[in-house]
Amino acid sequence: MNKFNIFEFTDVTMLGHKASFSGLYDLCRFAIENKARAVCIPPCFVTMAVDRLKKEPDVKVCTVIDFPFGHSELEPLEVELRYLADIGVSEFDIVVNKNLFTNRPARYFKFWRRINNILHKKPYDVKTKFILEMCKMESIDELKELCDFTIEAGFDFIKTNTGVFGPTTMEDVVGLSELVGTRCLIKAAGGI
Repeated sequence: MNKFNIFEFTDVTMLGHKASFSGLYDLCRFAIENKARAVCIPPCFVTMAVDRLKKEPDVKVCTVIDFPFGHSELEPLEVELRYLADIGVSEFDIVVNKNLFTNRPARYFKFWRRINNILHKKPYDVKTKFILEMCKMESIDELKELCDFTIEAGFDFIKTNTGVFGPTTMEDVVGLSELVGTRCLIKAAGGI
């Protein structure tokens, strides 16, 4: 009988401000030993993680974009995304920019739709997750609008929270699942 391994579905992370190269080495070793799905790290550690995990194709390298506040202008993000994909990132966890989503929705949508079209094709073939920060939602209508945006813009996953502003609850995951149904994958994260 095969034993269930929760780590096969888990991104192990090192995103705090005290992250270190030795901590990254330990995280990669932990991911390999436990058969974790991915390591999720700040962009400044990507090169080292890609090198460390190059002989471990089952452990993906994931990095965060615009973490944790989602305040960046769009054009520099495109440069960063392409660069990181070029050096070996398999997945991006991208924080919603609520200011652009609210004030420039057409521009914001066009940007992410185009970027997802680029990243999902060869040579990149990268997965994208859009972090909604559900703990900061002001209404169910706002959550529904962001879910629809995420799906229509071509993201692979809707992700619940960064964990910086509050934890994800089981109620968050159930409510999100009811809103999204089978239209998009859900990644429960952030203080779980």
